Amino acid sequence: MAYLYYAKVNVNSNIHEVSQTKEGIPKIMKRVFDELNDETEFTINDTKNFLDDSGDEREIVKSETYNFSLLNKVNEVNDFYITGELVRRFPMRAERFDDESRISKSVVYENNSVSTNFLFDMRSEIVVFFERSKLGYNQFMEGFNGLLNEHITDIGFEIFLEKDKLSIRERIKMIKKVRKISSTIIPPNANEEPLQELFDKQSDKMARANVTKSTNVFESNKRSERGIDVDSEEISNTIDLSEAFSERGYGKLQVEGENSKGLEVSYDSDKDSPFQTTISEKQKNNLEDFVDKAKKGISNLLGKQTVDRVKRESENQSKDQPHNKQ
Repeated sequence: MAYLYYAKVNVNSNIHEVSQTKEGIPKIMKRVFDELNDETEFTINDTKNFLDDSGDEREIVKSETYNFSLLNKVNEVNDFYITGELVRRFPMRAERFDDESRISKSVVYENNSVSTNFLFDMRSEIVVFFERSKLGYNQFMEGFNGLLNEHITDIGFEIFLEKDKLSIRERIKMIKKVRKISSTIIPPNANEEPLQELFDKQSDKMARANVTKSTNVFESNKRSERGIDVDSEEISNTIDLSEAFSERGYGKLQVEGENSKGLEVSYDSDKDSPFQTTISEKQKNNLEDFVDKAKKGISNLLGKQTVDRVKRESENQSKDQPHNKQ
């Protein structure tokens, strides 16, 4: 059994200009649909320094390249998506046995690769994929995000994992002493109708400041016996805002602290609470089955978000109504 992950593609660099028109995001998605190809590549170079056996400092550059493969574009009345494979290529050290010398020798496979299937739904702006060995969700999102920005250089994209709503505040409550909270949010895409009322105030603030990403960090001294008061107004508002943005794929929250036994614990909304659905090993390698499972998962996710939104709005209305005294 494997798990399908769901990631939200967000237009980030000029989101405030895009927000002026609801047609902006669909036009951008149509452009992405038309321009994605299997020739464009995204390369990451990581330079590291080390000391060799003689004590001399050496430098090594590790490189990995991403590209799309086997792209199939569908634009019909009820379907508007792209399927294909995301490929990660990287050199890999290994050993090869020499039959003549009977010795294993070190070799480097320069064009070693690993790939995984994906479905990119252009209407919901959601990408569905599964992990492979040497291609985890962080590498997938980094590669996919980099390729989008390589294909369309005048628009900045950013990707966040879709989250399971029932985790953020509940998991924070499980940490006895919170020492650090890091919250990151980005403005929502303009065509997200349910988000407009909820996020207008914060989005307007970011638009006026021309901010496309907001990061807040709260810390308490390690010697403090209490830690951060997560029920205080400022922290509670930050958690509420992070939860609202994160559950839609527009942000993340990281928390560090201690449990009841004094052991260090941490919570990362990307790592610890991604929205997932299951798929069998056989189904994930069959394109037709994968597409069917991915589409059903997106419908499930969007339906869940709608129910959560209606429930939240109902709770907020109940809080705002005056209570009659008997």
